[in-house]
Amino acid sequence: MGRKPAVCTMGGAIIRRFALFPLMLLILLLLPAGMVAQTEASSSKYIATYESSTQTLTFKENVGETLPENSALVKDKKTVREINRKLGNVTIVHIVFDKSFSTYTPTSLNGFFTYLEKLETITGLEYLNTEKVTDMCNMFSGCSKLTSLDVSKFNTVNVTDMSGMFNNCSKLPSLDVTNFNTANVTNMSRMFSNCSKLTSLDVTKFNT
Repeated sequence: MGRKPAVCTMGGAIIRRFALFPLMLLILLLLPAGMVAQTEASSSKYIATYESSTQTLTFKENVGETLPENSALVKDKKTVREINRKLGNVTIVHIVFDKSFSTYTPTSLNGFFTYLEKLETITGLEYLNTEKVTDMCNMFSGCSKLTSLDVSKFNTVNVTDMSGMFNNCSKLPSLDVTNFNTANVTNMSRMFSNCSKLTSLDVTKFNT
């Protein structure tokens, strides 16, 4: 049996310690849902915020202690599709990496952009810090609407898996991977599979 609330007597009247609980509960229930959501403490200081008018998902550092509207936390090993589920499976046409995001250092980007079939542009990839990343398997796999992709600033010194990295990026005419350090890469299978529009690709500097 549960513990009964303490009872005290004042002038013959019985005052229960928890008498105010129903009132407090009622106040919480009457709060706007958005206000309750905004009080969620952020366990990660990096977020992805969606702007519906432009169908753009922006990755940035969260400067506040609450989670802004239409935002989701960004955590290591979580893909954009997983983030999108938190946002209600919105349509993502553009992705932007803000400069403030450059201090985020994931260890895995496995499938990070996988099968974002409506994604047309990625801006600010130089602010996606890859210095600690070991896994880029299927990173852009299935991004079939991308017509340009600047990965020239990627730091790949610790990467061991690049398999399927650009698989089915069927509209990319060129890729600059000349700065890729592949010394530690052990798997490159299907790295450029089904990139049917590629007309320029220089891998002569690969040192795997």
